[in-house]
Amino acid sequence: MLQLRHFQDGDALLLANVIYLEQHLHQINIHSVHQKSVIYGKLSDLITQLPDGCFLSPHKSYIVNLSFVKCIDRNLKCFVMVNGINIPISRRRFPAAKAALEQYRKSNLWNKQLIN
Repeated sequence: MLQLRHFQDGDALLLANVIYLEQHLHQINIHSVHQKSVIYGKLSDLITQLPDGCFLSPHKSYIVNLSFVKCIDRNLKCFVMVNGINIPISRRRFPAAKAALEQYRKSNLWNKQLIN
């Protein structure tokens, strides 16, 4: 079971339930299936704790869990998440984000998520 340690309180959050993370100043909002949590820190520090291939930063203010991406809206340049939220993809990161999503869906990681 993969868990994310919060910076201040040491609580754990199941990574499989995290849909996306967004940063506003030094506050990180963690949007998960069951709740929204707030921690303080930087996404650049947090992404090092996340498993490679499952999470992606499409924009400096966001990290998405690729298992919750419904599709990419090429006109709006964003990920459309399964909960209907649009997560922006920077123009510079768009080709890499598209490739990462395609690779994730071809991988065993995507297949394991579908089975569970």
